[in-house]
Amino acid sequence: MPDVHAGMRAPAFALPSTEGDISLSALLATHTSAILAFYTEDGTPACQTEISVLKDAHEMLREFGAGVVAFVGARKRHLEAAEAEYSQA
Repeated sequence: MPDVHAGMRAPAFALPSTEGDISLSALLATHTSAILAFYTEDGTPACQTEISVLKDAHEMLREFGAGVVAFVGARKRHLEAAEAEYSQA
C-alpha cells in the first residue's frame, strides 16, 4: 500500500452516499479543490469533534472553492440513521 499523506492527489472514485452517488470528478467539476476526510468509525467522540469542526468551517471552505466530503467506515443504512438523529438535535 502506498504511503498516504495530506496533499496527495486522490485517485478517481465513485461511491454511494446518504445523498446519492458521489464521485471525485463531479466534486471537482463544481469546486476548485476537494477536502477528503476519512473516518474508520462513527459515533466516537473524536470523530464527532472532527466532523463538527468540518461542519463549522464548511461555509468558509466553500468560499475558497473547496468541496468537502467525509468518508466513514460504516454501512450506508447506519449512516442514514445517524444523519436523521443528528439533524433532529
